Amino acid sequence: MPKRLVSLVAVITGLIAIGGMAMASEPYLPRAQKTFDKLDANKDGKLSLAEFMPVAEKRFLKIDGNKDNAVSTAEIDASLQAALERRRNNILAKMDGDKNGTITRAELDHYVQAMLAGADSDKDGGVSFDETRVFKIAKWRKMLGEASVN
Repeated sequence: MPKRLVSLVAVITGLIAIGGMAMASEPYLPRAQKTFDKLDANKDGKLSLAEFMPVAEKRFLKIDGNKDNAVSTAEIDASLQAALERRRNNILAKMDGDKNGTITRAELDHYVQAMLAGADSDKDGGVSFDETRVFKIAKWRKMLGEASVN
């Protein structure tokens, strides 16, 4: 498999995985320290039922379209479909430079180049794990908007 095709598959797989996480509406324990800290209202280093239940209720109410305090299969389907459409629109907004509803290889290349250039804070031509952790999305999006599509 050509190297560029492998890269394309990796990027698309990553986008799908991110989209899948964004669509998950069921309550789940936080995986990131920052999210955990936001939920830990009393800052005791533990999540109590009182701290976590509002998050679960919010997710439930978001899916309960008819507000009958029950979530049906149809409501779950509608919620997932809406999330999928939002994710698709976000991907197109970010990557479809000419706004024609398709993402070309040139647009993908431009997107990935701008993303890596934006994350490469020490400008050494590569991105370290630490650079990925402090990566500022707004910075590379600005760069993406300023650069022309190949």
